[in-house]
Amino acid sequence: MFEQKDSTLMDVVSKSHSSSFGLSNNDIEVSSSNSSTYAISDKGVLMLFNEARIMEKWVDLRVEGGTSIDVSDRYIVCGCSDGTVRLFEPITLKYINTILKPHSLGLDISTKVGASYRTDESPSSKYPDTVSVKIESSSDRVTCVYNDRSMYIWDVRDSHKIGKYRSFLYHSDCVWGVEIYPTPNQPLVPMLTPESSNTPELPVFDGEVDNNFSMEKQLPKLPPNTFVTCSSDGTVRFWNFDEYSDFSTTFFKRNFHSKELLKILHLEQSNLNQKTGVHPGSSEVD
Repeated sequence: MFEQKDSTLMDVVSKSHSSSFGLSNNDIEVSSSNSSTYAISDKGVLMLFNEARIMEKWVDLRVEGGTSIDVSDRYIVCGCSDGTVRLFEPITLKYINTILKPHSLGLDISTKVGASYRTDESPSSKYPDTVSVKIESSSDRVTCVYNDRSMYIWDVRDSHKIGKYRSFLYHSDCVWGVEIYPTPNQPLVPMLTPESSNTPELPVFDGEVDNNFSMEKQLPKLPPNTFVTCSSDGTVRFWNFDEYSDFSTTFFKRNFHSKELLKILHLEQSNLNQKTGVHPGSSEVD
């Protein structure tokens, strides 16, 4: 027997569904409109309530937990734990498809190059939880926000061939520094110490001064206008927003996870699989 007395509704949305039918003895067409309420629980159950507030149908989403829901004329979009987003038909609650998952936690996105988006499906992969979903009816695009503060926009016009439209991988905590990445032909700014006054200090390697230090030898080649950010989330990120940059000879290539983000350096190994950031149904942030 279906029991949900100990469940918590994580998100609720109402939707009016109109229908029309013709009378058999004349050409008069009659229209009617019914309002339905859809809810998703913390235990991962999708529920349909009628206007009398009676639950007519329910579906087990087969996930650890549900977080958010949105409804259009074509789809019910259910955001769930571990990056899962499922699509169902309104009224019937018939399963349609599952949207691709976002990047796995701790992933080196610089290695994910290619023309089409693919999900990392290794057995040890963990994904950020989905905290919010929104479907744009006019374009059939689903926007998903995950609890590591990343955002993906999925194209669901063809429910059997769902693709990624755009994605943004932001820091999940305070940003403490921004630096422009020097180009290979840019002179290195020497370090000045209080003792040396205006005398530049040359780099020291293995206890010896390197008189042949050069930018070409020490820094990977990245396109112009690349900049670096560091954050309390334990990552350093390399960005480039110049869509005309030449990546043919650069160290990092454009990847299919983000058009702007080139590389993520994870400095704290203990945080790689921790799902920190925004919590569903809360304004608190880790």
